[in-house]
Amino acid sequence: MGLLAALHRWWGVAFCLLFAMWFASGIVMHFVPFPARSEIGRVGGSDAGGDVEFIRSKALSASPPPTRARVGSTRRARPWR
Repeated sequence: MGLLAALHRWWGVAFCLLFAMWFASGIVMHFVPFPARSEIGRVGGSDAGGDVEFIRSKALSASPPPTRARVGSTRRARPWR
């Protein structure tokens, strides 16, 4: 029973510290403003002014036969059920 009491005490201390840090971070998030970003940085996704290249969706698609040939597989995928 003494072991259970000691575990309960130290788990209480650990969780108390965890919740105190959580509370403190909430106070900081409430009172400290986020850094401002320009419109170009928000749209481009970069702090440097939007010089990030956008991904073209056509470049991401590949049909199964050329892809199988590229990786050297002859096995067909089983159909979805």
